[in-house]
Amino acid sequence: MTATHQSSSKQRVLGFPFQQTWIMGGAICALLWLTGCDPAYRAGRGPQRIEPPDNSIPHWVLQPPIDFTYVYGVGTDLRKDRNRAIAEGRRDIARQLHIVIRGDDQDINDIDLDDDTGNQPLTSIDHLEVPGITVTKEIETEHCLYVQVSLNREAWASSLLTNIDGLDKEILQVLDRHQQQPDIDSQAHPIGSAARLHQRLMPLVSKREEKARHFHIAKPGGYLPEAPMTSAVMREKLAAVLAAVSVDMVAAPDLDPILPQLTATCANLGLNMTPGAVHPLLRLKLTLNSSTSMVDGMERLDGSFRSTIETGDGKNLGGITITLRASSLTNTVARDRLMRKILVRWAEYLEHDFVAYLTRL
Repeated sequence: MTATHQSSSKQRVLGFPFQQTWIMGGAICALLWLTGCDPAYRAGRGPQRIEPPDNSIPHWVLQPPIDFTYVYGVGTDLRKDRNRAIAEGRRDIARQLHIVIRGDDQDINDIDLDDDTGNQPLTSIDHLEVPGITVTKEIETEHCLYVQVSLNREAWASSLLTNIDGLDKEILQVLDRHQQQPDIDSQAHPIGSAARLHQRLMPLVSKREEKARHFHIAKPGGYLPEAPMTSAVMREKLAAVLAAVSVDMVAAPDLDPILPQLTATCANLGLNMTPGAVHPLLRLKLTLNSSTSMVDGMERLDGSFRSTIETGDGKNLGGITITLRASSLTNTVARDRLMRKILVRWAEYLEHDFVAYLTRL
């Protein structure tokens, strides 16, 4: 075999020229090298997955926590107004406690009455008395803002106890001063002295009983010291005072149709009615001035009812004047309506203002 033939054989391998074989082998090695250097797939190397927002209702909205120290309320607002949501949470707390918070923009219609508490009267509480509301949770979704608020019942009860203790001290001070010196004037009428004590005590006792009701709402079953005076005892003492007040009632002829009812209202208050007595302790003089006019085809009756209180010896203790109006198609019905209004106002006057006149004795 010649040299030229041997060289040609070396350049061919498996039918390919030797140079081409070498080039292909190098390309394959480079590819294997690049493949070996390529890092393995790792999670997160691709585009980041965006989780859809959670628009579900929070579990604490559907199942508020139950706690003896705190009461929790939930408020929501579709406009995502945080103040409105907190205000709704505050009203939710009020509904749970069955109260109306005065000055908190809460309407009585906001209270949902359950079947068990349908006949239970609502308790009205000033918003300044209730402790501040604390926001404990807050979540905003695409559609709504949810807020959880809490009221510290223990803090509220503690504040009420301090207030009640102060009222008890004031009540005891009034009682002690009355026992030591019933009145500045030693010649004062005993009924007048008793009436003055009643007027001094009643606001304190009423406020104390109101705070006691609030305390039992804030801390059901909590211990409360015994009150030095109660409204029930005061009513008994006042009834004993009024029973000693002899009253003669003198009414104008226009009031004759309702004179029995006017007299009965005084008797129901506890006054000792003595018609025609020469020297009663008090004499009530009742008058009525009225005028009739036609307005839009209706009979309008305007009346001025006056009550004057005098002592048996003629001393004027004061009085009231009540202006009333009634209308109807006939004068008879209009007058009947006017008389009924007089009876209602007369009863209110005796209940709230009559004792004040006894203090002038």
